[in-house]
Amino acid sequence: MKMILAVLLSIAFAVPCNAQNINRIINAAEVNRIEAVLASDSLQGRKVFTPGIDKAADFISAEFKKAGLKTFKSLNGYKQSFNMLKPQLVSLTASADGVSLSEGNVIVISTQETLAVTEQSKFDTVIIGAKDNFFKTAINTLGSQKNTIVFADSTFKNNFKRLSFLPNKFLPPPQQLYLF
Repeated sequence: MKMILAVLLSIAFAVPCNAQNINRIINAAEVNRIEAVLASDSLQGRKVFTPGIDKAADFISAEFKKAGLKTFKSLNGYKQSFNMLKPQLVSLTASADGVSLSEGNVIVISTQETLAVTEQSKFDTVIIGAKDNFFKTAINTLGSQKNTIVFADSTFKNNFKRLSFLPNKFLPPPQQLYLF
């Protein structure tokens, strides 16, 4: 049995292995051509929401087609569309313990058209004290994906507005309110 295994292994290693010639698939000239197009100033850095990103997508789609790649059965091309939510605050009224809060003291993160929170609402509560790490706590709260009311100490007033830029990567978010 050992002899048969040894013979089979020696035959397997004796068969020459052939691989594709990588220089026929990828070469410096082709890489430089693709890099030059994608790095071109006309593509505006491929920044989101600019015509440059659409030009880059068209170029990549054409390259995929030229390479013979197949598309998904449900798609007519290589591009895949998706919807992106960008909520915009229209108006805000808030009060805590009967005290009205100004718009600058409240941040609402929600995809709901209207959000009403009362004592009976099932929201977790987080308190960011004066000695706490404001951004670490805020980011951890966003990452928790729980409906949350966050009360932040007024010492964080200057940092408070920066939170309004954080939620975009968490869409669709849970309902969260930040108050101080």
